[in-house]
Amino acid sequence: MVSVYPVDVIVRSHKLCREIKVQIPCIYQEIYDEARLELLCHVEEDDYNKSQLQSRIRSLDFFLKKAVYQRIDKLAINAQQFVDLPLHNPNKLEALTQLFNAIIICGRLKKPQMYKVDLQTYEDISADSLTELWRFICLKIDKFEANRVDDNNEYSKFMVWINSSMSYIIKRSYFRNIDIQSHKISKEYQIILLDEDNYESISAPSEEAPFAEIIRELIDEDPEKIFQNTCMKKHQKINFRTIALLSLEGLSMRKISEKLGVPQQSLYTFYNRSIKKFMPIFEKYLHD
Repeated sequence: MVSVYPVDVIVRSHKLCREIKVQIPCIYQEIYDEARLELLCHVEEDDYNKSQLQSRIRSLDFFLKKAVYQRIDKLAINAQQFVDLPLHNPNKLEALTQLFNAIIICGRLKKPQMYKVDLQTYEDISADSLTELWRFICLKIDKFEANRVDDNNEYSKFMVWINSSMSYIIKRSYFRNIDIQSHKISKEYQIILLDEDNYESISAPSEEAPFAEIIRELIDEDPEKIFQNTCMKKHQKINFRTIALLSLEGLSMRKISEKLGVPQQSLYTFYNRSIKKFMPIFEKYLHD
């Protein structure tokens, strides 16, 4: 009797595959199809071997990450199509968000190597680096030389470019998250801190200024109290409205966490989830 393997169910229910479906929907179907074929190729339907199948399921994690990595250049080129549009443009925001999610999911992003800091500081640096990476991508996506991309999708030129920039981003995050006065700063790091030709000195497109003001006005007035009523689970007195207004004033996540007395990682997670939750409201308000 031929055994029927629930390959479709296995692939769809895989945790990473579900993340790809939600966070990078534009490439989900082709990755799903490839993963399904990959699993089918190793399943002998006339000789069912449960332990072998379980091993193949575990290998899907590596396969899916590689599949995402191989499509990052494609996502970057797609995001560059909207470079002349303001950040709040739905198409541009969606393209940049999916590109950013792919960078995280593929597992090949350079991470901080801070051996002389405690775990909490390391986590703060990591969280801050991701925030800065998002900002870097939004402001610098046009600098990526897409014409250098070839058909060899085994090697992502965009990830090479991003990881070379991450060294700089991580160093900046490092100095934002430690007591600089208690550390000797090398000449190299001093140059980085004083460098005027860095991505933070780049002004955002002029169209974004009114966008920020409009959003600030909406959050500040909060006519339906939805922003005030969206609170952190373990810190019910701290709501999205408070955090957003502080962020719009230019405070970093670290400074906001210190001001409010909550862990930076928790604050970062809550804030970003809330942004995604309220994005339809922001877009509707901007277009009304």
